[in-house]
Amino acid sequence: MSPHLPLTPDEIARDAIAAAKAGKAVGEESKVAIQLDPSISASDGSKPSPNGIGGWLVLVALGQVFGLIRTVITLVEYYSSPQTHTAFAKIPLAAGGELGINAAYLALLILSTYAFFNKKGYFPSLFVTEVLASPLVFCLDAAWISATTNASFSGAIDTDGLARSVGACIPGAIWIAYLFISKRVKNTFIK
Repeated sequence: MSPHLPLTPDEIARDAIAAAKAGKAVGEESKVAIQLDPSISASDGSKPSPNGIGGWLVLVALGQVFGLIRTVITLVEYYSSPQTHTAFAKIPLAAGGELGINAAYLALLILSTYAFFNKKGYFPSLFVTEVLASPLVFCLDAAWISATTNASFSGAIDTDGLARSVGACIPGAIWIAYLFISKRVKNTFIK
């Protein structure tokens, strides 16, 4: 057996008391660290304000990433289709303008996602713009197509896409409210 192994109850008690005293000294050092670093919980049980991409913000993060990926996939499929190639050949002004509208929307999504993950203070405002721009893109596209071709606005608008986009604004409005009420958001997006 090891000569350092306590064998009697008195030795165990003595070592436990010494460990407790050592722990108290560590606790005192922790108190100093708590006073210097506000992100560490205080010994009185109070919790620091939440910050960082955690809690409900994880769902916003997933929405930002998957929304951007979905948009890129949709645009790649659309612009690689034979119908789109034909449209560029027959009505280049209309197709080019539509490409510009879609590129601007994609740039907004990229900027919004960048602002989110870099915790920029302007992210909540960009998110509002992103939610409102989603149905607006369909309307701008239809207006551009009808202005540059002989198609009517109602004939040019993608009603299914517009309906999905307007439907997405409902949960978007809930997230907008969260972004402007949440303490975590206020403490996270400060750069």
